[in-house]
Amino acid sequence: MYIAHGHGDHWFGLGSVFGPFPNARAFALPAVIEQMRVGSTPEFLKAFWTPRLNGKPPSELVFAESLEDRAIDLEGRELAVVELGHTDADQTSCLRAPDIGLVVAGDAAYNDVHLYLAESDPQGRRDWLAALDTIESLHPRSVIAGRQRAGRHDGPELIEETRQYIRDFDQIAHTTTTARDLYDQVLALYPRRPHHEPLPPRRASARPGPVSARRRSPASQRAQRSHPAPIADPASVQTLRYALIAALHKAFRIPGVRMSSRSDNTPAIRAPRMRTRP
Repeated sequence: MYIAHGHGDHWFGLGSVFGPFPNARAFALPAVIEQMRVGSTPEFLKAFWTPRLNGKPPSELVFAESLEDRAIDLEGRELAVVELGHTDADQTSCLRAPDIGLVVAGDAAYNDVHLYLAESDPQGRRDWLAALDTIESLHPRSVIAGRQRAGRHDGPELIEETRQYIRDFDQIAHTTTTARDLYDQVLALYPRRPHHEPLPPRRASARPGPVSARRRSPASQRAQRSHPAPIADPASVQTLRYALIAALHKAFRIPGVRMSSRSDNTPAIRAPRMRTRP
């Protein structure tokens, strides 16, 4: 297994895999392993991951092995690691199988779901665009996105789709002054995309109401008339809204855009056991 970046949803399950498959191995670049450690402290688990995991954080964290030579031998075929820098997180990379024209893009490319932009300020989004150029320069015939709508084609066209979403977000961010307007306009432009990180219902209730329960902007009303099907389940909409507000807040510090403190009734958790595979 290869861990492309340090977000916990990409590696928290390693311990469950190694149980039934004790000879399995997981690799990551040294900088990613450091991110894994920073992003799995008890404090961060409680504040960030526990609400997203329905109150059930991992009880044991198993870290990947350090991959020093940027390559993995798989049954005589070389899989090459390509470092990408910042995409939806820092220190990301993709895995390339040149013999078959394949790039496993991790979260550097998204396939018809809303992008996670909360960790990307304007410079971060420019860096993400540069990372997409790097993937495109590999001339892949297939690109596997870590976030994708089930059943969609894994073709190189999703590189441009991801690029266009970032450009659209930037343009809307430059022409809006409130998080509400940003949210409405992005959702109107991409009304059918699901979000990759739905919150459980009990957490969604802590967020402001979904779009359907509030006054929509004219653009959002037009989009709804054109696309009468539900845009997403309410929990997904809530999380998308929070991610967009976080991105706007971090990028522009616009007056009136304020990140409220999270009300979390989650009980205290014990520090998980941590170990690295030998």
